[in-house]
Amino acid sequence: MCAVAFSLLMSSPALTLPKLSDLSLPQIDTAKVFQAGSENMGMSYVGGREGMAHEYSRKFAEYQQAALAGKADAQYSLAVAYEYGMGVSQNNAMALDWYRKSAAQNYVRAQSRMGLAYAKGQLGLAANTHASAKWFDKASANQQNQSLDMINRMY
Repeated sequence: MCAVAFSLLMSSPALTLPKLSDLSLPQIDTAKVFQAGSENMGMSYVGGREGMAHEYSRKFAEYQQAALAGKADAQYSLAVAYEYGMGVSQNNAMALDWYRKSAAQNYVRAQSRMGLAYAKGQLGLAANTHASAKWFDKASANQQNQSLDMINRMY
């Protein structure tokens, strides 16, 4: 019954997305946007210009507080910050540690990242197809379980 309910849900007109050509989007003059970039703080997200270091540091502190409280999504975000040096010095060992903590709580994105790290030998890990497959299998199973939970909540 769940599979039938899911297929009915997915074929529902309410979930049909409009075509891009059906949307009326304002035209953006990119020349003006790039010219205003240095004058406009709102346009300075590219390249880590003024203000962004402060914003990354503020977000990092928020993620760290939530991660230490055991929130898997914050642990994942903290890992990303460490991996890419956003608000903190880049540190693959810390990134790996936080990815593992998040993945241990069945956070699918962290499990997928662990699978990729083992597949490509990233974050200081040696390439290991067996470990990679294990993490990808866990992520897949957890994603399926989350989808089924959402469907069951509808009824």
